[in-house]
Amino acid sequence: MKKILVVDDSPVVRSFHSNILKVEGFAADVAGDGIEAIEKSLNKAYDLILSDINMPRMDGLTMIQELRQEHRQDLPIIVLTTQEEEIHRTKAYIKGANLYLVKPVKPEQLVQHIKLLLGVPHEND
Repeated sequence: MKKILVVDDSPVVRSFHSNILKVEGFAADVAGDGIEAIEKSLNKAYDLILSDINMPRMDGLTMIQELRQEHRQDLPIIVLTTQEEEIHRTKAYIKGANLYLVKPVKPEQLVQHIKLLLGVPHEND
């Protein structure tokens, strides 16, 4: 079972996304900010991280940079944020994000992107 870490400062958003993932057969853990996400990733091997940008203590872009410098370079990271400006998208890709999505994203589209990054077959395959 693929393990995904959902990182967002909103408990509602964390719950919403982790429930979508669990329904699709993924194991989902949650973190409230970048520091908690890094701590969890040190203790557990995740297959993918789904993260917001704006969070307290450590934002998503700093978290991505830290993960890329200290940990696995091949860990897929999807940024899922309300930040629509191109500058945020560019910064996310420079820091090491694999994909940048703007909220709201339809659950089926999110799952499709996750499966693609993880190499998980789609139902129509």
